[in-house]
Amino acid sequence: MAALLKLNCWVYGESPNRIFPVKIPTTETVATLKKAIKEEKQAFQTHGADTLTLWQVSIFVDGQQKPQIPPHNEALSPLVRLSTLFPDVPQEGHLHIIVGPPPGATTPSSSAHGLGDSDTEACCLRAFCEKYWNRGDEGRAEIYKIESVEVPFMVRDNESDLYESESGLDNDGCTLRIPYESLSLGSVGHDFPDFFDHGYSSILVRREYHDMFTHISNLCKKGDRGVVVTGSPGIGKTIFLYFLLVERILQGRPTALQRNPDRVILITNTGKVQIIPDKKHMDPQGFPGVWGLVDSNDSLMKPHWVFTDSHSQFFLVHSCPPQPVRWKAWRKKFSASIAVMKPWSWEEFYIGGMVFLSSPLKHSTL
Repeated sequence: MAALLKLNCWVYGESPNRIFPVKIPTTETVATLKKAIKEEKQAFQTHGADTLTLWQVSIFVDGQQKPQIPPHNEALSPLVRLSTLFPDVPQEGHLHIIVGPPPGATTPSSSAHGLGDSDTEACCLRAFCEKYWNRGDEGRAEIYKIESVEVPFMVRDNESDLYESESGLDNDGCTLRIPYESLSLGSVGHDFPDFFDHGYSSILVRREYHDMFTHISNLCKKGDRGVVVTGSPGIGKTIFLYFLLVERILQGRPTALQRNPDRVILITNTGKVQIIPDKKHMDPQGFPGVWGLVDSNDSLMKPHWVFTDSHSQFFLVHSCPPQPVRWKAWRKKFSASIAVMKPWSWEEFYIGGMVFLSSPLKHSTL
């Protein structure tokens, strides 16, 4: 069986942190490598693999400075075997292949409406859609995990069995083993080290997130125009929106995201990522059933007009603090529901503090 090469590839002109790995047998040729690269990049799907140009390099990756094609470095011939190009294992942490995109292909640095290197959020979403759009359970298996953690537990012997029966948790009298679900995007690619903000690439998936998702989906199915998602500060409303976004992408459902006042990122029904144009170019009736996820914060007091226009066909999911000034007007117009997120359980507090904080809390603190 032929050995596998793991080649770090980068499309010339894109953000330097958008390097992606391709695994391919050493016995294959450059022509086959082009086909594998095409499969990784949604922007190349309508172009022939033979229109790609490849260069071999060995450049240390720092995610900041754009790699350059070395002078006089000729493009790779499609007939050359990879075992000839890489007789030894490619060096870890280095870029190995620079990809010249097909003529006319749209890359993040050349997209319209400012969707370029400076727009990390949009580039990040594009990379995620390229890999996970409409992959359903197959994609979930790669990014969701069910794990467990032991929690110190003190209980009198004669109460141990009773507590175990009532809680549904494994209890040996000294510890409890608590299962939990996590969602991790840190291994997806170089764009995802802080997908969930504040340097986090993994989150605790609360049971409440699944229940709330089901509730909101039912509201949409029965024809509601939107829902206000609220709750105590720090309870996880923003993270819940990201959870919704990931699920919508896995299901192949078009979705819009707004996190600042002057733009909306739209993921179309084919998984392409773009910026929603200004009002004069926009028909709010052109998005029936598309979910609009809006995260209110200090700079974003109310949703973009495309979500609240009287003729809008978006289904608005507005995550915000419980201050009516942020949602009262549009909720009254649409007769929208309010969904209040439940507080964290003690198990969730423990798991969050011990597993998901970059500096885990001590048992005595919890």
